[in-house]
Amino acid sequence: MEPRSPQTVLFVSLLACLSLGLPMSADCYELTVSAGKHDRVNTPVCVLLEEAMQQANLNPVLLKKARSVTLTDSAGKQIPAQLTAPGLLGKAAARQGVVARELHFVLPNLKKGQTLKLTATL
Repeated sequence: MEPRSPQTVLFVSLLACLSLGLPMSADCYELTVSAGKHDRVNTPVCVLLEEAMQQANLNPVLLKKARSVTLTDSAGKQIPAQLTAPGLLGKAAARQGVVARELHFVLPNLKKGQTLKLTATL
């Protein structure tokens, strides 16, 4: 198995962040991870989740209070994940009226050029 560089982790993280859609409901988020030009095996992924307090269709209070998350693929298989406060080196700035959390998981296996749709339920 080849060692993974920080660029690999960042590449997958950025793809996951860019593919993050609006929440499906107040407690669910849909995201799509793309493998890009390389096969991905046991690749760490970090996705920034943000919600503005003034958006009526979202529930930032739920995101702020959430202590756990269930990550499920389209076939119903669960992927272990955790929800944390933004890291010190993360891009989440402390902005008034915005709740931010990071979703961390290990992408088990994704062949180059493929995508994986996931649902994160708080």
